[in-house]
Amino acid sequence: MLTIRRYAPADHEAVCALHVDALAATGGFAGRGPWDADLDDIERGYLRDGEFLVGHESGQLLAMGALRPVPSSSPCFAPDQSGRAAEIKRMRVRPGHQGHGHGTAILGALLTRASELGYEVAVLDTVAGSAAEGFYTRHGFGVTGHTVYLGFDVVLMSISLTPALAPARELGVRR
Repeated sequence: MLTIRRYAPADHEAVCALHVDALAATGGFAGRGPWDADLDDIERGYLRDGEFLVGHESGQLLAMGALRPVPSSSPCFAPDQSGRAAEIKRMRVRPGHQGHGHGTAILGALLTRASELGYEVAVLDTVAGSAAEGFYTRHGFGVTGHTVYLGFDVVLMSISLTPALAPARELGVRR
């Protein structure tokens, strides 16, 4: 059974390894670069105004995900949502452990936390046509736009975090 908790500094090496392994398995790893600066200082990048969760089972880090206020540099940034939108980031499930509900559990916990922090909408970007796009669509996210980032076709998605949110209830989000 997956145990979800807040990131701790002792998780850093395992988080970085999971990040690389999960992206490499999908062909989405563009190498290390400035786009990974948030992983170099997770406490500053996520834990002040957001969250970074890790999921463990049998002592192994199997899943992770984070949220933060949407920075103006994000392709998901929309001035009309400033201060109201949380950006979902770094959703990863270890290859070979996907399809067991770990991603759903992390996403549900992140949406709950975003709501607790007062966010009204959650936004994200993912590779267009990927399994991740299908995952987010199944969990109630809708497409809000498209862009290209690091040579990848990217779809922008969002979901409302209002109390009447049916998809969140399906994810186990408690209000």
